[in-house]
Amino acid sequence: MLEALKRAGPKVDSAAVVKAMESLRNFDLGGYTVDFGPDKRDGANNVFLTMIARDGKLVE
Repeated sequence: MLEALKRAGPKVDSAAVVKAMESLRNFDLGGYTVDFGPDKRDGANNVFLTMIARDGKLVE
């Protein structure tokens, strides 16, 4: 989402975010790839739940 917001530009609106998300074609997030497009809205096949405690540490 952060990359999409960067790509959306300084005047962010819903259309700019959608266009930016659709530009994330095979986007590598450091070993994990997401792939969005006009007809592809799920981005990835896997979803991982991560919980972060108030102190910033991962909850196991």
